Amino acid sequence: MKELAIEDMPFPLLRAYIRFDEEVQDFKKLHRLLDAIEVLVKVHTVIIVSDYFSRTEPSEKLKGLLAAGLKKPSLGIWWQFARDICMEKMENGEDFFASGIESFVGAKNKGHGQWKGALNEAMQTEDNLISFRNKYAHGATPSDDECRADFTKFEKVFRELILGALHFREVCIVGIGDDGKSLFPKISAVYNEAAKKVPKGPEMVGRCYALRQDGQYLDLHPLLFLRSQDDSARNPGFFFYNDLREKEANMLEYDACGRWRDESMRKDLLGAYPIDSWKKHTDSEIQATIDRLTEAFKGRVSEINQILEFIARPKGGPLLIWGGPGIGKSSLLARTTQALAWSSKERMDENFTALGVVEKVYVVKYFIRRSGQTNDTEKMLHHLNDELEKFAKTKLDVGYSSSEMAGAFKERMRRFANRLKEDERLVIFVDGLDEGTDAVGLLESLPREVPEKVALIYSSREIPLVRSRIWEQMDRERRSEIIVQPMGQSEIRALLSDFVNKYALEEEYLLRVVSKSQGNPLYLKLLCQGLERGDYKLNDSVGLPKEIKSLYDDMLTRYNSEHNRALEYLTLLAQAKFFLADEVAAALMHCSQAEVETIVYICRESLFENAETEAVDDYQLFHESLREYLIDSKPGETEKRKRTFAEWCEDWNSGDKTKLSRKYAIEYRIEHANEWKECLEKSRKNSEVECWNKRIVDAMEDGNFRRELFLSCGHAETLRKNIRTAQRILLSTGENNHPRVLSLARIYQEEPLLLAQELIEELERSAENQDFEKVAENAEFGTSAKQKAMLALRGVWKKSGHTTKTHSIALSTKMNDWVKSADDEDLRDLVKLCSIVTS
Repeated sequence: MKELAIEDMPFPLLRAYIRFDEEVQDFKKLHRLLDAIEVLVKVHTVIIVSDYFSRTEPSEKLKGLLAAGLKKPSLGIWWQFARDICMEKMENGEDFFASGIESFVGAKNKGHGQWKGALNEAMQTEDNLISFRNKYAHGATPSDDECRADFTKFEKVFRELILGALHFREVCIVGIGDDGKSLFPKISAVYNEAAKKVPKGPEMVGRCYALRQDGQYLDLHPLLFLRSQDDSARNPGFFFYNDLREKEANMLEYDACGRWRDESMRKDLLGAYPIDSWKKHTDSEIQATIDRLTEAFKGRVSEINQILEFIARPKGGPLLIWGGPGIGKSSLLARTTQALAWSSKERMDENFTALGVVEKVYVVKYFIRRSGQTNDTEKMLHHLNDELEKFAKTKLDVGYSSSEMAGAFKERMRRFANRLKEDERLVIFVDGLDEGTDAVGLLESLPREVPEKVALIYSSREIPLVRSRIWEQMDRERRSEIIVQPMGQSEIRALLSDFVNKYALEEEYLLRVVSKSQGNPLYLKLLCQGLERGDYKLNDSVGLPKEIKSLYDDMLTRYNSEHNRALEYLTLLAQAKFFLADEVAAALMHCSQAEVETIVYICRESLFENAETEAVDDYQLFHESLREYLIDSKPGETEKRKRTFAEWCEDWNSGDKTKLSRKYAIEYRIEHANEWKECLEKSRKNSEVECWNKRIVDAMEDGNFRRELFLSCGHAETLRKNIRTAQRILLSTGENNHPRVLSLARIYQEEPLLLAQELIEELERSAENQDFEKVAENAEFGTSAKQKAMLALRGVWKKSGHTTKTHSIALSTKMNDWVKSADDEDLRDLVKLCSIVTS
C-alpha cells in the first residue's frame, strides 16, 4: 500500500505531526495528538472552502451553513464545511484543486448513496475523532487507563489517515515571507518552476497559497496566514482562522500554540465571506446543527441531565434553578434548549442521556431582562401565548388585561397537555425572575402549577422576593430546585486552554485561578479576555484580579484611557430602558454619532447588540452585573444620567429630535421621569419632586401624548402602566385628586380600544389611498410578528371583504418576515388568500 512520505505533508500538518511524534510526556503527547487531528481537518477544509469559493457562486444551502457557523467554528463545524462542499461539488461533477482529496474526504458509494472517504469514516463513526477531541477539550478528566486506551486507539486512526492522504504528494502550502519575495517553507526542486507563478510583493506578505507542481495555485487567504511570531521575524508560523470577535478576527497557530488578533483579518474574512448578508439562508435545521457543534459551552453535563430528567418525568411540575450573578444560569438554560432541538443520537454523543424514552419536547422560552424591556408583564404574556399557540393551535384569544392573558396561557397549556403522547413533553423556560421583581404583576402572572407532561422551569438569583412569591407558592409534592454549582477545576482548565498556551499553563496558576474565581463563569470569561489581550500575564498568580469588581475596574480604566467619555456612555446604558441606538446616545451626550461609534468600538466587548434590528446599531450592557457595578461604584455619574434621560425625554416633541430619538423619548418618558423623581425624593428636594409629579400626571392627562404613546408602542401595555403611575401619584398627594384618579381609570379601560379602532381605520385609509408603505409602517405597531401581519392584512381588507391588490416591496418584504417569524399555518393561509405579493 502506498503511503504519504513525511516530507510531502503540507507544512502546518508536518509541524503538528513532528510535535506529536517527538513529545514524550503523556499529557502533552495526548494533546499534541488532538492538535494534529485539528490541523489535519483544517488543512483539508481550508483547501476545499477556498477552492469552492474561488470558482463557484455558492449555493443557498452553503451560504446558510457558513452564515451560521463561520463566526466561531468548532472542529465539528470545520468538518461540516469540508464535507458538505465536497458533496455538492461531486454531485455537480466538478473537479478539485487537490486531485483525489474528494475520495479521502468523502467518496460517494452510488449503490448506497453513502460517503465513505477515510476521513469521513473517522469523523462520523460511533467512536469518531470529534467526540475524542471534545472529550478532552470540554473539561473531562478520565482515568489514566482510559486516557492511555484512547491514545492507543486514536493514534492508530490518525497515523493511518495522515499516511493515506496521498493527494498531498502534488500539493504544498506556502506563505509569502516578510520580504515579499521569498516563500516559506523552502520548497523542493519539483516546485521551483511552479513557485515563479505565485503572486509576490510587499502587499502579499503573509498570504498563503496551495501550490501544485503544474504551476496552478490557490489563494487560501484569509483562512490561513503566515506570520512571524516575534519582532525579529524569526519562527514564522501558519495561523488558521479561529473565530470572529467584535473588533478583530482571532487566529490560532498550533506549532507554538500562538494566538493573534487582527482587525484587517476581520475585514478580509467578511469581505471574502459576507456572512451577515447570508443569514437569511440559514434555516432552523442548519442552526440546530451548528448549535450542537459549538464548543463555547464547557461542562455542566450533570446539571443539564438533571434538567432533562425533570422534563422527562410524566407527572411534570415546576423546577426552580437558583444561582448567583454570573454563575451561568442563562447559559445553562440556553444549552438545554439547544440540546432539546437535537436528535436522540446527537444528545447521546454529548452525554445528555436523561430524556430516556421521550422523543419530542415542545419548548416555549422567555428571558427577562431589565435593560431589554422584557421585564414587562403584558409583553411577556403576549410572547408566551404566541409561542405556545404555534403548536397548541387552540384558537383561544390572548385577552386584553394581564389576568386575561395569564388565564389564556394556563388554558392553552391544559388543552395542549391533554393531546401530548406518552413520549412527548412540553417545557416552559422563564429565565431571570429576579430581574422582573420591579414589574407590576409579573411574578404574580406566572403559573405555579402545570398539568402532567409539562415542565415549568424558572431561573433566578436566590432573593427573598422570588422565594416567597414563587417558590413558596408551588406544590410541595411536585416542585424541585437545582442550585447551579461553580465551574470545576477541569472545566476551568478547558476554558483557559481556549485562550492561552495550554502547554505553558502551570498547575499552580490554575489552582490559583480556581481559588480566585470561585468557579464563577463571568469572572473566568473576563479574565480569559484579559489574558488574550495581554492585560494579565499567564502564570502570574500575584497579578490575578481579586474579584469581578476588580476586572470591571481594570476594564473601565482601559476604556477611559482610550476615550474620556467612555464612562459617560456606559453609565448612560446602565440607565437606559431599552437598547440604545447610536444616534439616540449621540443626542443624549450632545456629540456626533461618529464619536459615539468610536466609543462603542472601544467598549464592544462589554456590550450586547440588539439582534432584532439589523438596520440600526443599538446596544445594551452585556450583563446585569456590569449595570449593578456602575450604579454601585459610580453613583454620581449614574445619577447624572438619570437626570439627563428625564429632561431629554420631557422634551419629546422637539423638532430637533430624529424619528428614532422621538420614539425613545415618547415610550420611556414617564419611566425616566418617575425614576428621577424618586431620586429627588431621597435627597428631600420636595419642590422639585412636586414639579416632576405634576409633569407625570399632566402627561397622562394629555390626550395628545397618550395617543402618541399608543401609536409609538403599538399596544396598550405602556400606556396603562404609565396611567397607574399617575394614579399612584395622585392618590399619594391628597383626597381632592380622587375625581382625577377615577377619570384616568376610565381612560385606562376605554381609550386603548378607541385608539386601536382609530389605528385600523388609518390602516384602511392608507390602503385605499394606495399608500402601502404607510400600511407597513403602521402595522409595525403590533407587539408580535403575528399581530403585525394581521394588522397589515386588516389594513388592506376592504369592508366588502375583498382585498386591495398591492405590489408594494416595503409591505411584501415585511410580510414575508412576519409570516416566517410567526410560523403559523393559519396566518400563511390568510396571506395566500390576499393579494399581497410574497415570495
